[in-house]
Amino acid sequence: MKIIDFHAHYYPDKIVERALKAAIDFITPQTDGTRKGLIKSMQQNNIIYSVGLPIVTAVENTLSVNAWAAAENHDEICMLGSVHINDPNYDKTLEFIQKNNMRGIKLHPEYQNFVFNDPKMDRIFAKCVELDLFVIVHSGFDIMFKPPYKCTPAMLKNVKKRFPSLKLIGAHLGGMRDYENVEKELIGQPIYLDLSFMTEENIEFTLLEKLIKRHDPDYLLFGTDSPWCDQKRVIDLVNQFDISASDKEKIFYSNAAKLLKIQ
Repeated sequence: MKIIDFHAHYYPDKIVERALKAAIDFITPQTDGTRKGLIKSMQQNNIIYSVGLPIVTAVENTLSVNAWAAAENHDEICMLGSVHINDPNYDKTLEFIQKNNMRGIKLHPEYQNFVFNDPKMDRIFAKCVELDLFVIVHSGFDIMFKPPYKCTPAMLKNVKKRFPSLKLIGAHLGGMRDYENVEKELIGQPIYLDLSFMTEENIEFTLLEKLIKRHDPDYLLFGTDSPWCDQKRVIDLVNQFDISASDKEKIFYSNAAKLLKIQ
């Protein structure tokens, strides 16, 4: 079965050591954090594409982050772009992302210091709809930050309600360690949920399987959060679900291929 990892990370060689060191006290990386390290893991696990998720954490880094992502967007790595809530040239930034064949943007409200359903984001969401760019956003718990978190399942639902044409993806099942609200707000909604880091330390398998079975299989995406989670662990997890082979194929490949416009 073909597999696309819709949620992966690696870092430029000049900062990779610093990036891994910043989190090493909290979590053990499963690759060396480089592009080569990610590709090696992909080859070991028969993953044909991984989606790289950079983040613009400050407006002044917008050009450098997106230029790096554009240059890295080739072969088995499908890079996304990113935009900052305070970017005065957000429209040009998003146009650059689209013109460079990046299919969407990654947002991380904790690192970018904004609340996901802030009205200031509306212009960005509207532009993403216009350019047919999807939005993937970190939601819920992050080991580096304290609650209250800046993106919640209710915020995801609110944004989707206001922008029904927006292709919206909630990372970490739409709310890491907030599964009561995931079930209440997101299950059954036309919002994509990725499975990155949905391993036993974050959610019990029986609860995860229940939520997966209740969500529309057309809106589920395989993702790992590599290098912070081992790609094989999440493949094995999905293969344990008591769902049809066709639904597993959607999770592993075809839903992602549609969003990425891969034939």
